[in-house]
Amino acid sequence: MQHPVLYNNRGILLYLLPWIVLAAIQVSILHFFYNIDPIDATVQSVVFYIIYMVLGLGLWYPLQYIYQMEGSQGTRILNILGLGTITILVWYGLASAMVRWILVNDTVFLGFIRNALPLNISIGILLYLILILVYFLIIYLTNLEEQKVTEAQLQTLVRESELNVLKYKLNPHFLFNSLNSISALTISEPDKAQEMVIKLSDYLRYSLETEQIPVKDLNAEMDHIQLYLDIEKIRFGERLLFESHISKSCLSQKVPGMILQPLIENAIKHGVHESTQPVTIQLECQVLGSTMKISVSNQFDSTQHKKSGTGTGLTSVKKRLAVIYNRQDLVEINRKEGIFEVILYIPITFPQESA
Repeated sequence: MQHPVLYNNRGILLYLLPWIVLAAIQVSILHFFYNIDPIDATVQSVVFYIIYMVLGLGLWYPLQYIYQMEGSQGTRILNILGLGTITILVWYGLASAMVRWILVNDTVFLGFIRNALPLNISIGILLYLILILVYFLIIYLTNLEEQKVTEAQLQTLVRESELNVLKYKLNPHFLFNSLNSISALTISEPDKAQEMVIKLSDYLRYSLETEQIPVKDLNAEMDHIQLYLDIEKIRFGERLLFESHISKSCLSQKVPGMILQPLIENAIKHGVHESTQPVTIQLECQVLGSTMKISVSNQFDSTQHKKSGTGTGLTSVKKRLAVIYNRQDLVEINRKEGIFEVILYIPITFPQESA
């Protein structure tokens, strides 16, 4: 920890001012109350306070060590008392010797100084107490500030780790199914297999790019969704239909990268996969004031047994939005008349998401 006084010119000035004021007060008291010659009073006050001022600067280092040392409070107190005793003895010894050397012929004033020994020692003790209180307060406040910074950094790390866990989760079954489809098409339709490989490569490339640029325009996110749908249509054919109704004001708005893919994946898994009839997935987006409303809906057969899942789809979207925006009300789920709908409410002012 840097010295609080020597850190900059402002600290030095703030440190000098109290000593100058104390010296001026003492000169005034010695002259007006004890009839001491102003020159003698000035010499004595300046010498005493300059030496204490210099020693006070050095006290910072042992006091910092005592404050941070391990051990009982009793040990710290003993160290403080020992340091204070040494400081006061050194201060008074040096100061009185220098005054005697400067005012060697002024025996009357030198006698006054000897008689004022208890008063000077009392002043030395008081100054020492003030110094240790100020230094300990500075150390405490500095440590408190560093602790706050550390806690903030830890919270940031926790937030980043949560986001890293929640986002960019590719369903391994999607990859396995895509590769199986490519394998089957290699023999029957090699051109379509090549096309699917290219689309899968572009899809994965976008996923990796999202780690470096986590905030995307909705327009770019929709291009990614289209890649995903093109791959899935190889598997489901005419059973998978997709419609989008997106207002122009939405396309340039920012959204968390890959925030829509889990919604489309969920619609395919619980709608298209479980139906023998064509299922239409609808995506709608509109700006409502300072919020962008994105809706993804699909038909489902309420009489069919619900397909079990890993729970990482909609749950991860909820948690991720909660971490990013610090809000719990950004996801709404509706089931009515054979339609399953997920609605996202994305604030227009988008906070920077950590990569």
